[in-house]
Amino acid sequence: MSEFSSLARKERFARIIALVNQQGTVEVESLASLFSCSVETIRRDLRYLEAHGRLVRIYGGASTVQATDIGKSFDKRRDEHVKAKEIMAFKASSMISPGLTIFLDSSSTCYYLARALPDVDLNIVTNSMRILNLLKSNPRYVLIGTGGQIDDKHEDFILAPDVRLSLLDHYEIDLCFISCTGLDLLSGLYEMNAGLAQMKALLVKSSVHTVLLADSSKFDKKTPFFIGPMRLIDYAIDDGDMKNHHRQKLHELDINII
Repeated sequence: MSEFSSLARKERFARIIALVNQQGTVEVESLASLFSCSVETIRRDLRYLEAHGRLVRIYGGASTVQATDIGKSFDKRRDEHVKAKEIMAFKASSMISPGLTIFLDSSSTCYYLARALPDVDLNIVTNSMRILNLLKSNPRYVLIGTGGQIDDKHEDFILAPDVRLSLLDHYEIDLCFISCTGLDLLSGLYEMNAGLAQMKALLVKSSVHTVLLADSSKFDKKTPFFIGPMRLIDYAIDDGDMKNHHRQKLHELDINII
C-alpha cells in the first residue's frame, strides 16, 4: 500500500508540474478535484514542489517558476474597484502639502492619486511612465523617473536582477505611496511581479513614511513575490469597506488608519 501511495504521489507531482508549466498557473481546488484528493493534500504537494524549486505557490494555487510577472495589465486593473480607488486617492491627497517629495508607484490606485494631487509645488518620484505623462504639463511638479528596466506590459520601470538604482540614494522621500496585489497582516506585502516587488522594497526603505493604498480585496492574500513586512508601513488608507478585524490588527501593529 505504501509503495502504491508513493508511486501515486510521484505521478501526481509529475502531472502537477506539467500542468503548471503548460497553463502558467493552477488552482488548489481544481487540482484536488482532478486528482480526487483533499485540498490539504494538494497544498502539501505544492509546498513540497516549491521547496524543490519546481513551482511557486501563490494565493489559491501555484505558478510556474519561469513566471516573473503573472499580474493583470494596467488597463484591466484601472477599471476594477474604481469607487474604492477614488476614495483612497481623495484621502491620500489630503496628506500632501507643498514642498514635499513623494513617491507614487505604478499601481492603478496611485494613478488615481496622481489625478487627485493638489496643485502645489511638489517633487514627485515615480516608476510609472503613465504618471509621468499624466503630470508632465503641470509646471508646479518636479518629476523624477526612477529609471530601471522598462516593463512594456505595465508601462513602468522595474528593477532588473541584482541592480540597485543609485539615483534613489540622492532623494529623501517624505511620503511613499504604494499598493500591492496581496496583503497578509502577519507576514506582509506581496506583488505579482518580481522586479516591481524589488523596486517597492527599495523605495519603502529609503522613505521617511510609507502609505499603503490597498483596497479591501487585497487583504488576506499572498501572491508570489514578497515586498516586505508590515512594520514598513506607517499609514493605511481605508477604502470605505475595511473589515473591523483588519482595522483592529492594523491598530495592534501601530499602523495609522486614514
